[in-house]
Amino acid sequence: MDFLMDKYNLNKSTLSKSCDIPYTTIEGLYKRGYKGLKLPTLKKLSNYFGISLDYWTNDNLIEPVPPKINNFTLTQKDEIKLLTDYRALNDSSKVYVRGVPKGFSISEKIANAKGETFSGLNPEYQQAMLEFIAQLLAKQEESDPHNSEK
Repeated sequence: MDFLMDKYNLNKSTLSKSCDIPYTTIEGLYKRGYKGLKLPTLKKLSNYFGISLDYWTNDNLIEPVPPKINNFTLTQKDEIKLLTDYRALNDSSKVYVRGVPKGFSISEKIANAKGETFSGLNPEYQQAMLEFIAQLLAKQEESDPHNSEK
């Protein structure tokens, strides 16, 4: 735990707030170790740090091996936080979240093709993003088995 805290420049208080784990639980980890630690707490810690649950049970590991998702290694704290936040969303919200970076990507390609610098504030690029999100929502509604129009 010390390695991870040092690596991400955290103290017990910031870890507690970041992971939504009571400070007393984090303090207890330092006093009693992992004995009696509940699985939901380990899951929160694993998700926050982007490591597997196995890390907590292997005394030989010094640095956890970052997990791979679609051949991408999660090593950056901000990426791990984004993924953690994304996993907490409902399916409809996830559609919007996926649409935003894809919309930015499409808009940036449009700007680059015109020899322009992409600016998310440009109405034309905002429109491209909105159209992409609308397409995602339409696809989701078509595939939703609970859709009342089916």
